[in-house]
Amino acid sequence: MDTADVLGSTFYLARDVLVRVFYALGDGQTPFYISLAAIVANAALDWLLVRFGGFGAPGLVCNHYFLH
Repeated sequence: MDTADVLGSTFYLARDVLVRVFYALGDGQTPFYISLAAIVANAALDWLLVRFGGFGAPGLVCNHYFLH
């Protein structure tokens, strides 16, 4: 397992745990906003890495690892 896998897994698991905790506490709006922020960050980083970073497809892969 390389560094990108570890970082990506860490953020994905943290987001998943937070969503479940808020649902367990009866708060359904906060998980929605957490998921919405993740979607917006994913789209923005995809665009930035491809458009300005010059990474192309590898930029999309890196973004996928860090946000999922």
